[in-house]
Amino acid sequence: MALDDGDLFFPSIGKRPIADITAAEIIDVLKPIWNDKPETAKRVLQRMRAVFEAAIVRGDRQTAAPTTGVKTVLGTRPRASQRHHAALPFAEVPTFIRHLHHQTGLPTTRLAFEFLILTAARSNEIRSATWDEFDLVGALWTIPAIRMKARDPHVVPLSDRAVAVLKTTRAANPESDLVFPGAKPGRPLSDMTLTKVLRSAGLGGRATAHGFRSSFKDWCAEIAQVRDEVSEAALAHKIPNKVRAAYLRTSFLDERRAIMQRWADYVSVA
Repeated sequence: MALDDGDLFFPSIGKRPIADITAAEIIDVLKPIWNDKPETAKRVLQRMRAVFEAAIVRGDRQTAAPTTGVKTVLGTRPRASQRHHAALPFAEVPTFIRHLHHQTGLPTTRLAFEFLILTAARSNEIRSATWDEFDLVGALWTIPAIRMKARDPHVVPLSDRAVAVLKTTRAANPESDLVFPGAKPGRPLSDMTLTKVLRSAGLGGRATAHGFRSSFKDWCAEIAQVRDEVSEAALAHKIPNKVRAAYLRTSFLDERRAIMQRWADYVSVA
């Protein structure tokens, strides 16, 4: 019979008062499995986080959850050998954007790809974007639920460079409702168009358009030291733990605005 995740932490801290448990104890629980069993460690941390957040809401704990920051102390786990989408290492993203700036071909394609990187959005969200979704004064992009994978609306704070890209494509396509129209009037860019851009850069086997979301996620973890829940919100990922999702209702918009500007500063080239 397989052990429940709770069996891993209950023997060591299960009988301790929840108000007294420290981050050091959480780290001691996770350390033996952090690298060897990363998925189990992830589930255990999620479960403990949900328990502590519920205790804080009930008033059983007055201080912050001891799960905060433990991932930073334990370090980045080794990445799984199999990746669903090939992703360019974040350190190479500025070079790729430099390539975009010097590439010949349809300008809208180059702008769309740069905007995809700057916003860490999905390809279909970019290609089907319409101007009524944007507030350029407030530097916000509100993607309606019908176009989101999780079927929830998603607000993307826009960096200065992202707004500049939008203004450029607006000037180039003043009559289009689509932000990044394809070669055929009224039709969006095809996903294959973005794939061709990667191939022309010699990255056909190393990167995908979707993979730049992973590039952003890795940069958040390794360079920007962004909390996982904030970077997950930036990527519009669903919170898998239902208990935690019930208590975590913020979208971290102000934090994400600063992060997207830092990301743009990191990847942008003159």
